[in-house]
Amino acid sequence: VRSCLSLFILVALISGCSPSTPSPTIQPVALPDTSSAAEPVQQQIRERYQSLQAALERQAPPSELATAFGEMGKLFMAAEYYDAADTSLRNARQLAPTDMRWPYFLGHVYRYRSDPANAAPFSEEALTHAPQDVPSLVWLAEMNLAQNRHDAAEGPLEKARALDPANGAVLYGLGRVALEKQDYAQAVKYLEAALASRPDANRLRYPLA
Repeated sequence: VRSCLSLFILVALISGCSPSTPSPTIQPVALPDTSSAAEPVQQQIRERYQSLQAALERQAPPSELATAFGEMGKLFMAAEYYDAADTSLRNARQLAPTDMRWPYFLGHVYRYRSDPANAAPFSEEALTHAPQDVPSLVWLAEMNLAQNRHDAAEGPLEKARALDPANGAVLYGLGRVALEKQDYAQAVKYLEAALASRPDANRLRYPLA
């Protein structure tokens, strides 16, 4: 109850409403049941959650709260508590709408949920704030490839290659696009280049074969 009240006060400060009229965009984050996690993980989650609640109670500035929610969300995501991660990261995104990190990690939450259709728009949103971020370009392409949208994957990969020509993930993605187009000579070129950059990446050998 105390943590929810703190959040409602925060919402009132942000929205200009009274504490009895919470904004629908900032949601309370419940601590999930972590009993099945290893004790060090449980402790880290409890400590991070306590830090978040402390920031709420002292009515920290929105930028600080965004970071607190975002870091909480990243930890929840790493521990595979995806619902709590989703809520935390959405709060961070609302509090810091121009920070590309929060839609970027939201995309990964949906990727881990095997939901590429909902992951891709978050990668696109991250790119509106950081158009030259190669990881975001690669993951956008990856989510399009997971939906068999190979033409939609090619554009982000070509842009990423212009920014980082030797990036193995970019070359691997372009090789997969070329395979789908049955352009086998080009696929071999990209996949061999990807393998040269990451000779320990065994997953590259199967499509190359």
